[in-house]
Amino acid sequence: MVSNEKCAITIANIEDLVKNMCDLAKEGSYAPILEADVAGFLYHLMIKQGICPINKIHLDTRIIGSQDNNERFDLVIGNIEQRNDKRPAISPEAVIEIKMFPNGFTSQAHRIHFDHILKR
Repeated sequence: MVSNEKCAITIANIEDLVKNMCDLAKEGSYAPILEADVAGFLYHLMIKQGICPINKIHLDTRIIGSQDNNERFDLVIGNIEQRNDKRPAISPEAVIEIKMFPNGFTSQAHRIHFDHILKR
């Protein structure tokens, strides 16, 4: 299940995609409320703009080499491989974790969320 196609993604590509999403949110045509909304839209934009082959972009998935075999990551770019336990996982070229701090929560709620992120 290995693709020979290369993914041409760079940090600059990700920054451009995020800027695009922010611009759409400012004009009111995009309103994410969950991290999954952002991950799904990034997936869509990567495919639409031809940044990566569709068979190399994966949402909410496990990766090869993670210390916690059950930990899932928001968006991963890479090839599908088999782990030692025979379950599929991604050999990552890039891992994107999305963290949102939406309006409507107290400063304390955001602080708890932020502390939880740092402990991960």
